[in-house]
Amino acid sequence: MTTEDKWEEMRKAKEEMYFKKKNEEAVKRFREKQKGDSLLSPVTGSIMEVTEFKGVTVRRCPDTGGIWLEKGQLEEIIKNVLEEKKEKAEDWLGDLFSFVAPSE
Repeated sequence: MTTEDKWEEMRKAKEEMYFKKKNEEAVKRFREKQKGDSLLSPVTGSIMEVTEFKGVTVRRCPDTGGIWLEKGQLEEIIKNVLEEKKEKAEDWLGDLFSFVAPSE
């Protein structure tokens, strides 16, 4: 390995350390802003609006439409969708049995 290669390697290492530090600072600033009641969009920085999706309260970015899910919310949404499908299937079967059952 030449001296030039070693200098290039050292330059890259310093550059990586610099950007790692900048990223850590940005994350720290972002988390400090998030401490309030309003959650900021990680994409646009806009205040996210609270809305409901499939019976679960989620936060949505007004600019991009992206949603933020807290721990367990995805599982709750899936559970609600499966229950909704099950109810529709049961209604469909009930309607079918009512239709084919002989009238008294």
